[in-house]
Amino acid sequence: MPVEVVGLLTKIGVGITNNENAAVAAQIQLDSVESDLRVRVNRIITGVGSGSLMPRRALTSHVWVEGGIRGAVQPNSFGYILHALGVAPTTSGTNPYTHTFNYGASSPSRWLSVVRAYNDIARQEVFGGLAATRLRLSFDAERDEVLEFDMDLIGTYAALFNSENTVIPAGVGVDGADPFVQALAVVESPTGTAIAQCIAADIEIATDRAIRWTARGSVFPRGHQPTTGMTVRGTIRLTFENDNFLKAFLNQSGASTYPIQHKNADDAPVTSLTLKWTPASNRQLIINIPRIVWTEISEPVRRNAVVEQELSFEALLDVSAGRGLQIVLVNSTSAYNPGTVIGSS
Repeated sequence: MPVEVVGLLTKIGVGITNNENAAVAAQIQLDSVESDLRVRVNRIITGVGSGSLMPRRALTSHVWVEGGIRGAVQPNSFGYILHALGVAPTTSGTNPYTHTFNYGASSPSRWLSVVRAYNDIARQEVFGGLAATRLRLSFDAERDEVLEFDMDLIGTYAALFNSENTVIPAGVGVDGADPFVQALAVVESPTGTAIAQCIAADIEIATDRAIRWTARGSVFPRGHQPTTGMTVRGTIRLTFENDNFLKAFLNQSGASTYPIQHKNADDAPVTSLTLKWTPASNRQLIINIPRIVWTEISEPVRRNAVVEQELSFEALLDVSAGRGLQIVLVNSTSAYNPGTVIGSS
């Protein structure tokens, strides 16, 4: 009887490339992840008037990659995932290492490569030149969820290989670090002032990315068009142990203005926001947003002896800092360098 491919036995690896038309061998394997990346094609069906009622010829005009990957955020492998947003980190420290990604003002110089190797099938799929058009981070402590990512990708290269050692070299293992399962994230608003605990969050980073097509004798894209925009929006659900914490948050003690309260002026009140998942000294994720505006604020709700409030926000560019978003990852990975190219268009 035929043997079916078991999804759980599929190996999925990722790597970093600085060539927007290339794929690299996997540099780490992902755990607890799903991938629906696929090759997309545009066909031209032509008919010739030769007494036939049906078309006689099919041509291929464009081939590209589209789809996504999603899974648990793990301290080491997530650093590779973040390269799909196009920015290389600044690294400091010595085991643990601190990797700082700054977004909002720089052009892409990194792309992601994804490899899928199937159990008992001598074929491996490779996708290269992948750029993120959306990255969503979410968790809900009340549902016992780990912090998860969901990323939409477009890419410029795809190929089939028949050697697993080529696409996932020997020694490239699965990220063994635990995902971020800390039930609560610490919230600082303004940055540096721990003011509340976050029991649920949904943050979305969206970029205006598109494939660039230029006649060059290839059905694959020439590359990516320049990024024309980035937005960072989110919703967080906070808890306050008592009214004093709530009042401090509403009044933004320590801020130069009162960002929660609307004022009689045409400019919107602005503050900063930091979310921290710090279960251990060598496993940390910190999201710093230097300037945000609250776009929706719920009424405080009292439940189970704590005060709860849900708020939505949108990030603004901090011109002086040269960024609108900063993601800091602390882990045991010494550096995130581009991998070994195994194919390009």
